[in-house]
Amino acid sequence: MKIKSITIDYSTLSQWRSCPQKFAYRTLMSLVEPTPSPALDFGRIIHLGIESLYEADLSHAYTQMRNAAVGSSIEHLGPNERRSLPHAELLLRRYQENYNPDPLKGCTNEKKHTAVLGCTPSGILVRYRGTVDGLKDTTLIERKTSTWLGTSFINRINPSDQATGYAFLATDLLGTPVTEIIYDGLGTTGYGLKSDPKNWPINKRPADLFARAITHRSPEAIGEWKSRVLYDVERLAQDVERGSFSVNAPDACTAFNSMCPYANLCRASETARENLISNSMTEEPWASFAINS
Repeated sequence: MKIKSITIDYSTLSQWRSCPQKFAYRTLMSLVEPTPSPALDFGRIIHLGIESLYEADLSHAYTQMRNAAVGSSIEHLGPNERRSLPHAELLLRRYQENYNPDPLKGCTNEKKHTAVLGCTPSGILVRYRGTVDGLKDTTLIERKTSTWLGTSFINRINPSDQATGYAFLATDLLGTPVTEIIYDGLGTTGYGLKSDPKNWPINKRPADLFARAITHRSPEAIGEWKSRVLYDVERLAQDVERGSFSVNAPDACTAFNSMCPYANLCRASETARENLISNSMTEEPWASFAINS
Protein backbone atom coordinates (compact mmCIF):
# COMPACT_ATOMS: atom_id res chain seq x y z
CA MET A 1 0.00 0.00 0.00
CA LYS A 2 1.40 3.37 -1.05
CA ILE A 3 -0.02 6.30 0.94
CA LYS A 4 -0.88 9.45 -1.03
CA SER A 5 -2.33 11.66 1.73
CA ILE A 6 -2.97 11.66 5.46
CA THR A 7 -5.35 13.78 7.52
CA ILE A 8 -4.25 13.95 11.13
CA ASP A 9 -4.92 15.80 14.39
CA TYR A 10 -3.00 16.43 17.60
CA SER A 11 -4.46 13.51 19.53
CA THR A 12 -3.76 10.98 16.78
CA LEU A 13 -0.17 12.12 16.42
CA SER A 14 0.30 12.09 20.20
CA GLN A 15 -0.92 8.49 20.30
CA TRP A 16 1.61 7.44 17.70
CA ARG A 17 4.41 9.38 19.42
CA SER A 18 3.70 7.78 22.78
CA CYS A 19 3.09 4.25 21.48
CA PRO A 20 2.75 3.23 17.81
CA GLN A 21 1.00 -0.01 18.85
CA LYS A 22 -1.63 1.95 20.79
CA PHE A 23 -2.05 4.15 17.70
CA ALA A 24 -2.65 1.01 15.61
CA TYR A 25 -5.28 -0.36 17.99
CA ARG A 26 -7.10 2.92 18.57
CA THR A 27 -6.81 4.77 15.27
CA LEU A 28 -6.35 2.16 12.56
CA MET A 29 -8.49 -0.58 14.12
CA SER A 30 -10.86 1.86 15.94
CA LEU A 31 -10.81 -0.29 19.09
CA VAL A 32 -12.02 1.23 22.38
CA GLU A 33 -13.19 -0.09 25.70
CA PRO A 34 -17.02 -0.01 25.85
CA THR A 35 -17.03 2.35 28.84
CA PRO A 36 -18.27 5.95 29.01
CA SER A 37 -15.82 8.78 29.68
CA PRO A 38 -16.82 11.22 32.47
CA ALA A 39 -13.87 13.44 31.53
CA LEU A 40 -15.05 13.92 27.94
CA ASP A 41 -18.69 14.31 28.96
CA PHE A 42 -17.82 16.85 31.65
CA GLY A 43 -15.69 18.89 29.24
CA ARG A 44 -18.43 18.85 26.60
CA ILE A 45 -21.10 19.93 29.09
CA ILE A 46 -19.09 22.73 30.70
CA HIS A 47 -18.19 24.10 27.23
CA LEU A 48 -21.89 24.11 26.39
CA GLY A 49 -22.62 25.88 29.68
CA ILE A 50 -20.17 28.70 28.95
CA GLU A 51 -21.50 29.19 25.45
CA SER A 52 -25.10 29.18 26.75
CA LEU A 53 -24.15 31.67 29.47
CA TYR A 54 -23.00 34.13 26.82
CA GLU A 55 -26.20 33.64 24.83
CA ALA A 56 -28.55 34.17 27.80
CA ASP A 57 -28.47 33.97 31.61
CA LEU A 58 -27.23 31.49 34.21
CA SER A 59 -30.61 29.76 34.53
CA HIS A 60 -30.69 29.07 30.79
CA ALA A 61 -27.14 27.75 30.90
CA TYR A 62 -28.01 25.37 33.76
CA THR A 63 -30.97 24.05 31.76
CA GLN A 64 -28.79 23.44 28.71
CA MET A 65 -26.23 21.54 30.78
CA ARG A 66 -28.89 19.43 32.51
CA ASN A 67 -30.39 18.47 29.16
CA ALA A 68 -26.97 17.58 27.80
CA ALA A 69 -26.20 15.43 30.86
CA VAL A 70 -29.19 13.13 30.26
CA GLY A 71 -27.87 9.74 29.22
CA SER A 72 -24.23 10.76 29.74
CA SER A 73 -21.70 9.15 32.06
CA ILE A 74 -22.05 11.98 34.60
CA GLU A 75 -25.86 11.87 34.87
CA HIS A 76 -25.96 9.83 38.09
CA LEU A 77 -22.84 11.15 39.84
CA GLY A 78 -23.57 12.58 43.28
CA PRO A 79 -23.16 16.30 44.14
CA ASN A 80 -19.86 15.72 45.95
CA GLU A 81 -18.32 13.63 43.18
CA ARG A 82 -15.74 14.93 40.77
CA ARG A 83 -17.12 15.89 37.34
CA SER A 84 -20.74 15.61 38.47
CA LEU A 85 -23.47 17.86 37.09
CA PRO A 86 -23.65 19.89 40.35
CA HIS A 87 -19.88 20.33 40.04
CA ALA A 88 -20.36 21.74 36.52
CA GLU A 89 -23.11 24.08 37.73
CA LEU A 90 -20.94 25.44 40.55
CA LEU A 91 -18.01 25.91 38.22
CA LEU A 92 -20.21 27.83 35.79
CA ARG A 93 -21.49 30.10 38.57
CA ARG A 94 -17.93 30.84 39.73
CA TYR A 95 -16.87 31.37 36.12
CA GLN A 96 -19.56 34.02 35.72
CA GLU A 97 -18.47 35.71 38.94
CA ASN A 98 -14.81 35.76 37.83
CA TYR A 99 -15.37 36.85 34.24
CA ASN A 100 -18.48 39.01 34.13
CA PRO A 101 -18.40 41.13 32.12
CA ASP A 102 -15.91 39.15 30.04
CA PRO A 103 -14.10 40.97 27.20
CA LEU A 104 -14.02 37.62 25.39
CA LYS A 105 -17.79 37.24 25.48
CA GLY A 106 -19.18 35.70 22.33
CA CYS A 107 -15.94 33.91 21.43
CA THR A 108 -16.92 30.39 22.42
CA ASN A 109 -18.37 29.08 19.17
CA GLU A 110 -16.38 26.00 18.22
CA LYS A 111 -15.37 25.56 14.59
CA LYS A 112 -13.84 22.42 13.14
CA HIS A 113 -11.22 23.24 10.54
CA THR A 114 -8.84 21.33 8.27
CA ALA A 115 -5.81 22.94 6.62
CA VAL A 116 -3.07 21.69 4.31
CA LEU A 117 0.14 21.39 6.32
CA GLY A 118 2.48 20.42 3.47
CA CYS A 119 4.16 17.34 2.03
CA THR A 120 6.48 14.85 3.68
CA PRO A 121 9.92 14.12 2.12
CA SER A 122 8.39 11.20 0.18
CA GLY A 123 5.58 13.37 -1.18
CA ILE A 124 2.68 12.43 1.13
CA LEU A 125 0.20 15.30 1.37
CA VAL A 126 -0.59 16.09 5.01
CA ARG A 127 -3.72 17.84 6.23
CA TYR A 128 -4.09 18.94 9.85
CA ARG A 129 -7.48 19.00 11.55
CA GLY A 130 -8.72 20.44 14.84
CA THR A 131 -11.40 22.42 16.64
CA VAL A 132 -10.89 26.12 17.24
CA ASP A 133 -12.83 27.21 20.34
CA GLY A 134 -13.15 30.88 19.47
CA LEU A 135 -11.50 33.93 17.92
CA LYS A 136 -11.54 37.63 18.78
CA ASP A 137 -9.84 39.54 16.00
CA THR A 138 -6.46 37.78 15.77
CA THR A 139 -6.51 36.36 19.31
CA LEU A 140 -7.38 32.70 19.80
CA ILE A 141 -9.46 31.70 22.85
CA GLU A 142 -9.25 28.15 24.18
CA ARG A 143 -11.08 26.79 27.22
CA LYS A 144 -9.87 23.59 28.85
CA THR A 145 -11.08 21.54 31.78
CA SER A 146 -7.96 20.50 33.64
CA THR A 147 -6.67 19.11 36.92
CA TRP A 148 -3.57 21.27 36.45
CA LEU A 149 -4.13 24.95 37.18
CA GLY A 150 -1.89 27.78 38.34
CA THR A 151 1.78 27.48 37.41
CA SER A 152 1.38 23.85 36.38
CA PHE A 153 -1.33 24.78 33.87
CA ILE A 154 0.79 27.56 32.35
CA ASN A 155 3.84 25.30 32.07
CA ARG A 156 1.76 22.68 30.26
CA ILE A 157 0.42 25.02 27.57
CA ASN A 158 3.54 27.09 26.86
CA PRO A 159 5.56 24.31 25.20
CA SER A 160 2.47 22.51 23.92
CA ASP A 161 2.32 21.36 20.29
CA GLN A 162 -1.46 21.35 20.70
CA ALA A 163 -1.46 25.13 21.22
CA THR A 164 0.83 25.62 18.21
CA GLY A 165 -1.55 23.54 16.09
CA TYR A 166 -4.44 25.72 17.21
CA ALA A 167 -2.50 28.84 16.13
CA PHE A 168 -1.79 27.26 12.73
CA LEU A 169 -5.45 26.36 12.17
CA ALA A 170 -6.69 29.78 13.30
CA THR A 171 -4.20 31.51 11.00
CA ASP A 172 -5.41 29.43 8.05
CA LEU A 173 -9.03 30.07 9.03
CA LEU A 174 -8.64 33.86 9.17
CA GLY A 175 -6.03 34.26 6.44
CA THR A 176 -3.92 36.41 8.77
CA PRO A 177 -1.34 35.46 11.45
CA VAL A 178 -2.79 34.39 14.83
CA THR A 179 0.01 34.30 17.36
CA GLU A 180 -1.69 35.02 20.71
CA ILE A 181 -3.65 32.32 22.53
CA ILE A 182 -5.68 32.98 25.67
CA TYR A 183 -6.31 29.84 27.71
CA ASP A 184 -9.03 29.55 30.34
CA GLY A 185 -8.43 26.62 32.66
CA LEU A 186 -11.44 25.18 34.49
CA GLY A 187 -10.54 23.05 37.52
CA THR A 188 -12.00 19.55 37.87
CA THR A 189 -10.63 18.48 41.26
CA GLY A 190 -11.38 19.13 44.92
CA TYR A 191 -14.71 17.40 45.41
CA GLY A 192 -15.64 15.06 48.25
CA LEU A 193 -13.60 17.02 50.80
CA LYS A 194 -14.54 19.35 53.63
CA SER A 195 -16.93 22.26 53.17
CA ASP A 196 -16.35 25.78 54.39
CA PRO A 197 -18.88 27.86 56.38
CA LYS A 198 -20.32 29.26 53.15
CA ASN A 199 -21.22 25.74 51.99
CA TRP A 200 -18.71 25.80 49.18
CA PRO A 201 -18.45 22.03 48.58
CA ILE A 202 -15.08 22.17 46.83
CA ASN A 203 -11.99 22.25 49.02
CA LYS A 204 -10.45 25.07 47.03
CA ARG A 205 -10.97 28.80 47.00
CA PRO A 206 -13.13 29.84 44.01
CA ALA A 207 -10.20 31.83 42.62
CA ASP A 208 -8.11 28.65 42.54
CA LEU A 209 -10.57 26.91 40.23
CA PHE A 210 -9.68 29.13 37.28
CA ALA A 211 -6.53 30.18 35.49
CA ARG A 212 -6.48 32.58 32.57
CA ALA A 213 -3.12 32.49 30.84
CA ILE A 214 -1.67 33.93 27.63
CA THR A 215 0.81 32.10 25.44
CA HIS A 216 2.30 33.16 22.12
CA ARG A 217 3.47 31.38 18.98
CA SER A 218 5.66 33.23 16.48
CA PRO A 219 5.45 32.39 12.76
CA GLU A 220 8.93 30.87 13.14
CA ALA A 221 7.74 28.59 15.96
CA ILE A 222 4.76 27.49 13.87
CA GLY A 223 7.12 26.75 10.97
CA GLU A 224 9.34 24.59 13.19
CA TRP A 225 6.26 22.75 14.48
CA LYS A 226 5.12 22.05 10.90
CA SER A 227 8.52 20.55 10.08
CA ARG A 228 8.34 18.25 13.13
CA VAL A 229 4.82 17.11 12.25
CA LEU A 230 5.77 16.35 8.64
CA TYR A 231 8.80 14.39 9.81
CA ASP A 232 6.73 12.32 12.25
CA VAL A 233 3.94 11.72 9.72
CA GLU A 234 6.55 10.34 7.32
CA ARG A 235 7.64 7.82 9.96
CA LEU A 236 4.03 7.07 10.90
CA ALA A 237 3.24 6.35 7.25
CA GLN A 238 6.18 3.93 7.08
CA ASP A 239 4.73 2.06 10.07
CA VAL A 240 1.33 1.84 8.38
CA GLU A 241 2.75 0.74 5.01
CA ARG A 242 4.78 -2.12 6.48
CA GLY A 243 2.13 -3.01 9.11
CA SER A 244 4.61 -3.00 11.96
CA PHE A 245 4.35 -0.79 15.04
CA SER A 246 7.37 -0.82 17.31
CA VAL A 247 7.57 1.23 20.50
CA ASN A 248 9.54 4.44 19.95
CA ALA A 249 8.57 6.44 23.02
CA PRO A 250 11.12 7.47 25.65
CA ASP A 251 8.61 6.83 28.43
CA ALA A 252 8.05 3.44 30.00
CA CYS A 253 5.08 1.50 28.65
CA THR A 254 2.04 1.82 30.91
CA ALA A 255 1.06 -1.80 30.34
CA PHE A 256 3.00 -2.81 33.44
CA ASN A 257 0.39 -1.18 35.69
CA SER A 258 -2.58 -1.86 33.40
CA MET A 259 -3.26 1.84 32.82
CA CYS A 260 -3.22 1.23 29.07
CA PRO A 261 -6.59 -0.07 27.79
CA TYR A 262 -4.70 -2.29 25.33
CA ALA A 263 -2.39 -3.92 27.88
CA ASN A 264 -4.14 -7.30 27.71
CA LEU A 265 -4.08 -7.26 23.90
CA CYS A 266 -0.32 -6.69 23.88
CA ARG A 267 0.25 -9.49 26.39
CA ALA A 268 -2.00 -12.02 24.65
CA SER A 269 -0.90 -14.53 22.04
CA GLU A 270 -2.08 -14.01 18.47
CA THR A 271 -4.68 -16.75 18.78
CA ALA A 272 -6.12 -15.29 21.99
CA ARG A 273 -6.08 -11.69 20.78
CA GLU A 274 -9.04 -12.09 18.41
CA ASN A 275 -11.27 -13.41 21.22
CA LEU A 276 -10.15 -10.58 23.53
CA ILE A 277 -11.02 -7.99 20.92
CA SER A 278 -14.47 -9.45 20.26
CA ASN A 279 -15.24 -9.88 23.99
CA SER A 280 -13.79 -6.74 25.56
CA MET A 281 -13.56 -4.04 22.87
CA THR A 282 -15.91 -2.17 20.59
CA GLU A 283 -15.31 -0.11 17.44
CA GLU A 284 -15.43 3.68 17.37
CA PRO A 285 -13.84 5.35 14.30
CA TRP A 286 -11.49 8.28 14.90
CA ALA A 287 -13.08 11.05 12.87
CA SER A 288 -10.01 13.28 12.54
CA PHE A 289 -7.74 10.70 10.96
CA ALA A 290 -7.84 9.47 7.37
CA ILE A 291 -5.50 7.78 4.90
CA ASN A 292 -5.83 7.94 1.11
CA SER A 293 -3.75 5.29 -0.66
